[in-house]
Amino acid sequence: MQYEQYLNTENLNRMEELKIQMAFDPKHFRDLYYQNGQGNIFTYAPFKKSLVLLSLIIAFTLIIYLLSLSFPYTAFSVLFVMGLLGIASGIVYASWVMVKFFQWKVPLQRYLTELANYRTHNIVATANYIEVFFDAKSTMEKWENISTVHYESNYIVLFKKDIPIHIFPAQSMQPDEFESLKNFIREKVK
Repeated sequence: MQYEQYLNTENLNRMEELKIQMAFDPKHFRDLYYQNGQGNIFTYAPFKKSLVLLSLIIAFTLIIYLLSLSFPYTAFSVLFVMGLLGIASGIVYASWVMVKFFQWKVPLQRYLTELANYRTHNIVATANYIEVFFDAKSTMEKWENISTVHYESNYIVLFKKDIPIHIFPAQSMQPDEFESLKNFIREKVK
């Protein structure tokens, strides 16, 4: 196995251009962006945490309220007011999480809808740049402009100044093409 990896690396050094025609399916991109329930506000982890916290604060406030009916102590009144403030802050936090979620989801949904309109997706990687074609539209990025690359077993993401510019799902190409692309990018972006 190590010898095969060595041969692939040697071939890569001699390779001037890598062309990959992606077998595009919008589901490949949706699966990456919406993994672990991120596509639904109710399964979105920060929102679930805020709901749990809000529920605990409400339960605490109700218990204090019920106790204050039985014992007219000032301490219960203070705790009840603190509970009401906790509920208000919990609602504000949950609202903030919802706004952040929709600020992320709406542009992403627009992007996925735009991607679904294209019929062909191709990648051309050369010694100087990587170019991605969507039908007749293309975007080209020089290797020196790519700051970092994030590799996972099921996708590759290219970043320019910490902003993702391209994502390549492994599902949309053959396993050997995905490995070739990964190795090619490793050679160019260090």
